[in-house]
Amino acid sequence: MYAVNEGELAVAVANEPAYLEFGRAILLHIHAGFARVDEAVTTAEQCRQFVAQNRTELFGVANAPADALICLLQGDLGAGMTLLQRSSGLAGLFGILSEVYRAVSYARMATRETAAPLGALARNPGFVLRHGLTARRRAQHLLAGLADRLERHGVLGLRLIVDREHAKLASHFGQHDEAARLARRALPIIDGYPRPTAAADQLRTLAQGHQTASGRGETRASLDET
Repeated sequence: MYAVNEGELAVAVANEPAYLEFGRAILLHIHAGFARVDEAVTTAEQCRQFVAQNRTELFGVANAPADALICLLQGDLGAGMTLLQRSSGLAGLFGILSEVYRAVSYARMATRETAAPLGALARNPGFVLRHGLTARRRAQHLLAGLADRLERHGVLGLRLIVDREHAKLASHFGQHDEAARLARRALPIIDGYPRPTAAADQLRTLAQGHQTASGRGETRASLDET
């Protein structure tokens, strides 16, 4: 995976502890965002050790959204969403990233792409009541407010993810014209990528007003490979 390779390279070539940790923090978000659970857990522990040894709370704050995703991926649903909501209040990129993580998580709950194991649901009944039953409404509210903000900040990679998830959500609930509009808005970004992706093919299908199948599997709040 290109993103993982680049993140690992950044860590490998860093010749100063702060630069190394910055690269590792990015790698942590990549692992968590792509649902690479084992790698994310290992990297998160390394990040926590660095923060504890060097008292660099800046990195602790930056890593908080990824730590929340790890909770979700490991089945601690209530804690994960609580941490995401809390880190959404962070200033700058990491606050915005937390909101993207929340929006994607709710959207995939609504489309049942993140079918949580029964054991996780049994351990988190309050989560089902507070989050699962209102996932579609929460996702629509978050996604609708994010795209323009991301464009203003020049974070087009995240805006692509938001438009794609919003298009999938609209299509899942029969709003095919809206799904097509959102997919067409996202396509110019992904068409600039250096190699073809499955996400681009999915967006082209949605842009034509066709529904795409939502994949079901284990609990995943990942961003997938765009």
